[in-house]
Amino acid sequence: MPRPNYKELTDREIVDLIIAIPHNEEAAYYILFYRYRGLLFNIYRYYFGNALYWFDDCLNELFLSLRGTKGEWKSFANFEWRSNLRTWLTKVAKNKFLECYYKMIEIERDGISIEERGGPKEPVDSNRAILMIELMEAIGKLSDESYIFCVIKHLEGYSHKEIADMLKQKWDMDGTIVYNKKKEIVIPSEGYVNVQIQRAKEELRELMHGLK
Repeated sequence: MPRPNYKELTDREIVDLIIAIPHNEEAAYYILFYRYRGLLFNIYRYYFGNALYWFDDCLNELFLSLRGTKGEWKSFANFEWRSNLRTWLTKVAKNKFLECYYKMIEIERDGISIEERGGPKEPVDSNRAILMIELMEAIGKLSDESYIFCVIKHLEGYSHKEIADMLKQKWDMDGTIVYNKKKEIVIPSEGYVNVQIQRAKEELRELMHGLK
């Protein structure tokens, strides 16, 4: 069977190739890495700015997510064409790239904690180093000091319970008293740290985009 000329096919025709058995993964690769690469790159830039190093990693993550663990391409199979493929792909990519952005923070944290434990030190990657500099710059601009404290300790590899204990000690030393919406005094807990870090991540997404 001759290889299809994907450039001449409509989105629907390419999706039909993807979901037909045997699945045409080359068609899926064409959709993501060629036809809609520009769209996906703009979505990527919203989260990662000019840190281009991670783009292909994010595309691969999106490809694998759409493929599914068993390679059944159920995401495409379940697409009912109530919108065009571009609109649907935009929504899917935003969710996946945001997930990749959060994963990037975890990678940086794990990289620091491995070195602190005396494990092998990875070669310095200039793109990753630049991204880390931009991340730290954005952290310094967070609107709440507890966000800054919690995220930095998170990157250093401390558990959220340990961060809660350290934050309580810091507040005690500084004489800081924090009230919640019910006017009750807040005592840092693991759950409180979880919330602070999630809020910080949302701000970081906007701040890192604004740095570009």
